[in-house]
Amino acid sequence: MIVIKRRYTAAPIKHAVVSIFDLFSIGIGPSSSHTVGPMRAAKIFVKDLADLKMIPKVSSLRVDIYGSLAMTGVGHGTPNAIIMGLQGETPEAIDPTTINRRIVDIKSSSCLKVNGKHQISFDPSKHLVFHFGTFLPKHPNGMRFTAFDKQGDMVATNEFFSVFIMNNYRLGVVLLLMNL
Repeated sequence: MIVIKRRYTAAPIKHAVVSIFDLFSIGIGPSSSHTVGPMRAAKIFVKDLADLKMIPKVSSLRVDIYGSLAMTGVGHGTPNAIIMGLQGETPEAIDPTTINRRIVDIKSSSCLKVNGKHQISFDPSKHLVFHFGTFLPKHPNGMRFTAFDKQGDMVATNEFFSVFIMNNYRLGVVLLLMNL
């Protein structure tokens, strides 16, 4: 099993005047912390799998969604954002007009192409698990991504937290990658 870890250091806090235009970010739903953050988290997870040359070993994925993301995520587009990120999409590059058709195709075929290449069995109703009222210790917007091999053994996992913060004179969505 590999636990993917990344270490990030916080930049010094700076105060700035923020315009209304800084509040808008590219995304597929009404809440960037519920769509942009989860899509980026999923993309980072599969990119890490690709960088470690582990994607061919992956037979299934499970995404556990906690707290605020679980409670309001469906209405805010979180599941669709996660699925698109697992397919290697980014908020900046995806054509939003293709998302609904692609989600219908994934649901009807129960298949997903990890990072756009490696096809696995994936049923969103089974592989996206909502933990309503349960919060991970670090933040209410938590997700845990887990990859399994064909024997059902875990081969990689990581937790991500999507938050809306101000940092470095910019306002936007930042992913906090926490060590397990």
